[in-house]
Amino acid sequence: MEVTPNTVIKEPSVSSTSDNDDPCVDPPFLSRREFNAQCPDIDALIERRRRGEITHEDYVAGFKAVNDHFVARKKREQEFAERDERDEYRVVVVIDDGKGKKWTPQQQILQSAIAYVQNLQNVRNEVTLQRDEANAKLEQAEARCAQERANAESLWETVQGCRLELAAQRKEGDSWKAKTEELQEEVKALKREVEELKHK
Repeated sequence: MEVTPNTVIKEPSVSSTSDNDDPCVDPPFLSRREFNAQCPDIDALIERRRRGEITHEDYVAGFKAVNDHFVARKKREQEFAERDERDEYRVVVVIDDGKGKKWTPQQQILQSAIAYVQNLQNVRNEVTLQRDEANAKLEQAEARCAQERANAESLWETVQGCRLELAAQRKEGDSWKAKTEELQEEVKALKREVEELKHK
């Protein structure tokens, strides 16, 4: 096949499910997006093919080699993940609690979560207790203030009553003073009359 700048080269498909012997078809292990994301050098392979630096067979073989590599790695990762799910491969963490009890990582995480929630609940209970104590003290202070306010109002009413009574007594005193002065004037007038009668 002669390659020219205008030659359109079809990339080998990695999403086909065909099992034929077509060298341009790769096994459907990875999607096109996943394949391109994991193979940044594949663009260089395509460019080399466009420039005619490699044959079509080498081009397809390069795609297949990279694809097989990532398929094998993905399969290996899946095997590790499945193995980690089995109890015989699960790491056991020994916690020195005096009883020699053993915890799996999941149990340890669960115990840590339970301890965290219990600690959070204890803190919440303590804060609630402090809040209740503060509210009780505040209510007592408000009751004392209300009692003192009532006492002050009562004293103010008493003072006002005393002031009115004093004003009434002062007014009555002024009235008696005026009457006394009037009587004194009358006495003086009577004395003058008596003196005049004596001289007659």
